[in-house]
Amino acid sequence: MIDVINSELLDAKEIAKLPPFVRNGKAASRGTIYRILQRGARAINGKLIKLECVKTPSGIKTSREAVAEFVQRLTDPAVAPGTPRAATPRQRAKRVEKAEAELSAAGIK
Repeated sequence: MIDVINSELLDAKEIAKLPPFVRNGKAASRGTIYRILQRGARAINGKLIKLECVKTPSGIKTSREAVAEFVQRLTDPAVAPGTPRAATPRQRAKRVEKAEAELSAAGIK
């Protein structure tokens, strides 16, 4: 939880200029930051991670600590590099169809 009293709160424009969001010397767009705040970003383990934020009368804000935690959760050291991503809905559907066909062929279903 962001401490709104003691933390320095940053808006999208300020967040975009932080090192994790700068690419080739350019700050991320505000749209990218709002997308990360609202929808999240996909971590290396396939989970969707949102950047923690608070809504204030002056807009959506977050803290440097929340950004650091977000980056840590995206790179999740508990997951080894090269871990397979979660299957897509189409891949899962194909696997289900294959399993049902195998069960039918074995006379189980």
